[in-house]
Amino acid sequence: MVAGEASGDQLGAHLMAALKARRQPIAFAGIGGPKMAAQGFESRFPMEKLSVRAVAVEHTHYGEIMSIRRRLEHSMLEARPDLFIGVDSSDFNLGLERRLKDAGIPAVHYVSPSIWAWRGWRLRRVARSVSHILVMFPFEAPLYEKAGVPVTYVGHPLADVAYNAMAWRTLPTEYGGLLGLDRASLGIPDETAYLERYYAAAGRVDRARPFHFAFALFRFAVIFEGIAARAAAGNAAAADAATAGRLGPAFARRAVEIVEGRPPDLNPLD
Repeated sequence: MVAGEASGDQLGAHLMAALKARRQPIAFAGIGGPKMAAQGFESRFPMEKLSVRAVAVEHTHYGEIMSIRRRLEHSMLEARPDLFIGVDSSDFNLGLERRLKDAGIPAVHYVSPSIWAWRGWRLRRVARSVSHILVMFPFEAPLYEKAGVPVTYVGHPLADVAYNAMAWRTLPTEYGGLLGLDRASLGIPDETAYLERYYAAAGRVDRARPFHFAFALFRFAVIFEGIAARAAAGNAAAADAATAGRLGPAFARRAVEIVEGRPPDLNPLD
């Protein structure tokens, strides 16, 4: 596995925990950070060497990064691992994945590059490089399916919980939500209980949970605003893009409520 950023380290650790729960014995090595190390990961090189910031600040890091990639590739071609997983960091990982795939080592990329905003040739580069791709958002999977790339929608540890928790902040008449319902009589836990259960199942205790929740909602808002813009321009892929696009402001408002510590109101979403 290779993760080159703190966000990739967090995602990689979450994936490792899920894989360990399903298969034993299993060993992980490559490049990762402290969260992956806590799951038993053996990092052969410091993750900080791959950070985008390091390359941007000092261009001389580029040669060192390429040297790390060559050495890592050589060691994996000798060790012949069962599987390689590149976690995000597509500039580093896609080239490595292609060489490993060509050598007969299955190469999986976890976290889709923003191919929905890219040119077609970049999607073709992904197709040539990977044996399989794991995507975090449902609208990404059809793009890869159309290109003939094996793809699995696995969700996002924070985006999933944010999307699900929206049910407590939307009305039943608008988006099938739970706002205003007598949840106790229905046997449905409140939002806090749901979030605590989610984090417990994920093996995490996150004191910054409200921030992460709000951040994920803001990301959803941006995605839906992009869908709305494509719908308005007449070049959206999905037939229901205009309807989906209208969710952007609702997600943004709910994020602001969480940041400000306000309870959700009972007004229908626009």
